[in-house]
Parts: sequence; C-alpha cells; structure tokens
Amino acid sequence: MADILPSLSGRSEGDELLAADLAIKANPDSKHDVAEKLIKARQLSPRAAQLDLARWLNGRGFQKEVIEMAGVEKPANDTDWLLIVLDSKTALGDLNEIPKMLSSPAGSGIQEGVRHLYLAKVAMMKGDSTLAESEWANVGASLHLEKPEILAYIAGYEEQIGALDRAAQTYRELANREGTGVNGLVGLIRCQPRETSAKKLIPIYVELLAAVPNNQDAACDLAYLRLLAKEDVPESAANAEKLYVSQPNTLTRISAAALGRLRAGDAKGAMELYHGKDIKWNFAAAPWKAVRCAVLDANGVAAEAANLKATIDPKTLRPEERELLTPLRKD
Repeated sequence: MADILPSLSGRSEGDELLAADLAIKANPDSKHDVAEKLIKARQLSPRAAQLDLARWLNGRGFQKEVIEMAGVEKPANDTDWLLIVLDSKTALGDLNEIPKMLSSPAGSGIQEGVRHLYLAKVAMMKGDSTLAESEWANVGASLHLEKPEILAYIAGYEEQIGALDRAAQTYRELANREGTGVNGLVGLIRCQPRETSAKKLIPIYVELLAAVPNNQDAACDLAYLRLLAKEDVPESAANAEKLYVSQPNTLTRISAAALGRLRAGDAKGAMELYHGKDIKWNFAAAPWKAVRCAVLDANGVAAEAANLKATIDPKTLRPEERELLTPLRKD
C-alpha cells in the first residue's frame, strides 16, 4: 500500500480506492492497515470523497470504522451519511437506534420505500415476522411511486440481504419502465433461485433478447434454456451452432451446441465438440458438467460419465439439467 498510494498523487479518489483494493488483493493481511491509512488520509477531504470512502469501507466489512468516522452529527443532518450509517448498523445487528435515526432531520430526506425497507430489515432481525411482513408490504406498495435510482437502491439492498423474492419484485418494476428495462431484467434473472426451471426463465430471456437483440450471450442462454425444456429444438439447436462458431472455445457455447446436437439425436456430433478443447472440468460449472455427462452417456462412455457425475451437486442444477443425468442413475 505504501508503494501504491503515493504514486497516485494528483489522481482521482476512485484511483486511490482501486489501488487500495489491489493492495489488499496482493496482501490480504494488510487490509486493516490499508483502511487505517485511507481514513487518516481523508480526514479533511471534501464531503463527496469521505462518502465514497465510507461506502468503500462498508463494502469491505469496516462498519465500526464507518460509524466512528461519521460521528453523531453527520448521520443526524445528512441523508447520504444516514443511509451509510444505517447500512453499517444493520450489518452489525445494532438495531435499537435505527427507528429513531429514521425520524431525525436527515431521515426526512429518505424516500418512503427506503424507510420501510430499513424498518422491514430491523423487524426481520428482531424476529417480529408480523411487523416485517407489514413493512415489506409497505415497500411493495411504494415501488410504483419511486424514481428508478431509488428502485435500484431498494432492489440492490434486498438482493444483498438475501430477500430475493422481494428483489425480484422490485427488479420487475424496473424492467417494466422505459430506460431501465434491461437492468431490471438482468436483476430479475439474477434473483431467480438456482432450482428455477428453464421453462420459467425462458419468457424473461425472450424479453431481454427483445430489448438487446444483438447480445450473443443472452441469445446463447435462451437457446440453451429452450433446448433444456425441449422447446423449438431445431431452431434453438441451429442458433446454438451459430453462436458456437463465433466462440468455439467457450464452454458455455460448447455446452449449448452439444445439447442441441444431443436433442437432435446426433450424439457423436455432440461428442466431437469437446475434442481438442482444454477444459478444466474440476472448475467447470455444474450445468456444463451435466451436459457433458449426458453426451458421454449417449456415446457409451459410462465410466467417465459416472466419474464426472460424482462431482456434481444436484442442488445446483435446474430440474431439466437434473434430467440430463437420469440415464446415469441405477435406482
């Protein structure tokens, strides 16, 4: 850190925080020293620079330092500081003062949806399920009134605390609005549980591809999901083949094309897609392992298929992906 920060003299505060992240990545044991130096260096910095540092600290687990840095006056009179300190306190489980803080002068600047969001979080953490449900209902009722940036904040917070069903509702609101549709759909997809069926995901990807028709990654995902669900197999297989040609060494593209050939009854052709490719199966995602297992099994390579299957956690697969492993089961 001592070597990096001085070299950034005259550069932006963002560069300084990036340098701090690089220093921590290079030496995780330096994390606290890095944070200490940044806090000391920004004691007299402008408000915006201090806010950026506080957000950075919160994201790296220094909630106590953020609360100390903010003091009493900043969160009482500055809405941005209040939001940051609220994040710190909820992360630490320090809940008692939060309702009072929301009633402070700074709290008057917080939008209704965000206010109810924090109250819902507090109720959840206190185990008051009745109050929590009431506050979540208030959050949901306010969504259509909030500006896109507030919706994005609410959705991100809900996603962060693991309230994925709530986050999905908020991302859907963003998806339905002009100008934020793509971000909303991407967030909505991200919030779907891993066990969500391909059939349920397909309509969302159809929306996404309609919004960004030239996005090949979205097109590949849609072709793969349709092949999993055995929908529009000829067209989806053809699309997967075209996308494979553009990136023949990407496991995502290989897997989609292999599934397409498998669905079309060309097991040998599916197997050929893997030939000559340097694939580290130990690090591959479970769905791509499942497709590979199905291809191996269809080609009579049962032992290799069984060995690869043993490395897959079925809980990380969609229902249709688990079905790919059915021929390997002996029960």
